[in-house]
Amino acid sequence: MSDNDVCMPLHIGDYLADTLRLNTEQHGAYLLLLMECWRSGPPPANDLELAGITRLDLRGWQRNKRALLRFFSQREGRLVHQRIEEELAKARRNRSVLRARAVKGAQARWAGRAAGKAQGSSQAVLEHDAGPTAMKPARSPSASSSLVPATLEADLHEAAEPLLSLVTNTGKMFHVDHGYVRRLQGEFPAVDVAQQFLQMQAWVNGNPRNRKTGQGMTRFIGNWMSRAQDRAVRQGRDQGVRP
Repeated sequence: MSDNDVCMPLHIGDYLADTLRLNTEQHGAYLLLLMECWRSGPPPANDLELAGITRLDLRGWQRNKRALLRFFSQREGRLVHQRIEEELAKARRNRSVLRARAVKGAQARWAGRAAGKAQGSSQAVLEHDAGPTAMKPARSPSASSSLVPATLEADLHEAAEPLLSLVTNTGKMFHVDHGYVRRLQGEFPAVDVAQQFLQMQAWVNGNPRNRKTGQGMTRFIGNWMSRAQDRAVRQGRDQGVRP
């Protein structure tokens, strides 16, 4: 996946269970092969190429080759790692779904704003035509005294079907719903919020010691998005000054 910018998930329990017989050198070589498969696709089944990928000299690669190749299958002259292929397919599906939902949410948000502006303009014209002594229509008690705003009601409804979940330091899940993604997309317009959540999920899964509390997860997400926004703005500015 040459354009892949999603963090590679590392399921530590599965990894350790599969690699009990590897020594330290083989662990390093195996991880480098996994990263190559994730970033660039299956590598060629060529000893010189594989020695270069694993940072071993040719003799070192041949010494460890048998222990490492048992994790791969050969297809059309390339080494294929089945778990990596499955995780890549899953990441592509999740990214497509989240992007589509983010776009749909953004379109709905802008359509709502446009409708609100149009309604406000119509109301202003009606009040002007009625004259200064005309009584303005009273607001509906249900609209002014509602305990739950309409936007929050929509978000609570959407929370029943989370887009993804982030595990906290206690093992409980922090669910990310459609409304939350939509709000963040408005706050961080230079960022693909759905994509950032996929990267965040992979980071949380791969760093169990650094997981956040349920209360601290919102601040963690905000800081993450702020850094991503700053990077996007800097990149756009740098590209703008190029000749």
